[in-house]
Amino acid sequence: MAWAFSACSGSSSGDDAAVDLPITDAGGEADAAPPSATPVIDGQLDEWSIIDPLATDPTGDASGGFDLTRVKATSRGTVLYLSFDITKTLNAHGGAGSEGTLLIDVTMPAGRLTVDLRGRSAYPDGDTQKTLRWSEVDYVIAPTYASKQFELRLDLQRFGVKVGDSIKIDFSGSDALAAPASFTMTRPAATPGRRSADRAPGTTVRIASLNTYHDGLTDPPRQAAIGRLVKAVAADIYCFQELLTTPGPDVASTLQTIDPHGDGATWNVHKLSDLAIATRAALKPLPTQSSAQMFAAAAIDLGEKLLVVFTVRTTCCGYIGNPADLARIQQMTELAATVKKLRDGQLGGELDPWRDAPVVVIGDWNLVGSRTPLDLILDATSGPGLAHWQLHHLLGDDTYTWRSETVGEFPPGMLDLVTHSKSLKQHNGFIFDTADLDAATVSNLGLQAPDSQASDHLVLVADFEITN
Repeated sequence: MAWAFSACSGSSSGDDAAVDLPITDAGGEADAAPPSATPVIDGQLDEWSIIDPLATDPTGDASGGFDLTRVKATSRGTVLYLSFDITKTLNAHGGAGSEGTLLIDVTMPAGRLTVDLRGRSAYPDGDTQKTLRWSEVDYVIAPTYASKQFELRLDLQRFGVKVGDSIKIDFSGSDALAAPASFTMTRPAATPGRRSADRAPGTTVRIASLNTYHDGLTDPPRQAAIGRLVKAVAADIYCFQELLTTPGPDVASTLQTIDPHGDGATWNVHKLSDLAIATRAALKPLPTQSSAQMFAAAAIDLGEKLLVVFTVRTTCCGYIGNPADLARIQQMTELAATVKKLRDGQLGGELDPWRDAPVVVIGDWNLVGSRTPLDLILDATSGPGLAHWQLHHLLGDDTYTWRSETVGEFPPGMLDLVTHSKSLKQHNGFIFDTADLDAATVSNLGLQAPDSQASDHLVLVADFEITN
């Protein structure tokens, strides 16, 4: 069964052969690609530093918000990778109408592909009535938040492009190059690496997060698929979002039925609004801070180790500087203030044992406006100073956590994030999508290949060692 979503699928390029990638234990941004590797569409453009500009464009010549200054390109097989710089911090796929749009035109030996950023569409040969789904051209762009630099990929295979073909790249809308830039697809196809989903030795706690899309945990047409996902990742703590009408006791009973660890244990659940934190360990909810709070938080006793977990679902949609973005900033400001209150012993004596406990903030951040909500949490001067752990898919290096096949929707993006106290040691961490798994793994984990389609978001999994 397939489900259709309308909310604010990509696939990995290359063949099915894969190489194993090591588990990363380093802090901060994990699994960064070396400059010579295939570009990782994650919004970190370090790997582009060794690539010469394909084209430059003068500043101040744009008719709209997108004022191009530099374009770079590389390729792997039939996949074209582009990066471009602009003069103003903007969201690629959302913004004020006065800013106009930017169109990317790729002319090939046997056709033309246009991507209209603000129009959120891709279409062949100038025909706007033949809109393509994002997955049909494997389109992914990053960052999802506003920036002056973007990177993207397009698979041109459906247009008959092959290694050795020359193409032309141009822009229109807000800005254009003086002349189309010529580029030759010269590099061979990349072989995506494959990561393990196993819990690494030394792991103290595995945390999983999923936006269930309108009560998917208990929605009859989808609950079996989501239940298989929940069981397959076998987490110690689950963070759920969009449990809009599912009561906390129903979350607990559903998890007991799923029985992720096969031990028949009782699950303790803290539910606030549409957010839930579930664990077999002892749990104490943190006090609610306001009626506008967009996070749930719980102090968890793991036996010899203590942990505080926040799960979030901030206001959806919008773009930098608009009311939705300002709401997200306020919501994460309140979360940061709550961490400070915990540290200062202002949340009640029963939480004093957790004053110095490590913190994890995980969930659906809806980071589609400014980057400010994330920066507030990473700030060590006035904020909690957490680290962002950028997770990747099990196959390849994709970082998107949300996708839709609805024409006109936003392209795949990284809306779900995990941040954590720097005292926590990262072990295995990944974005779990059944589309990335081979048939044997799907079978061994008791899954079905389409299971991840039961929500428009993918499961995040993060394994930590608590060292203090």
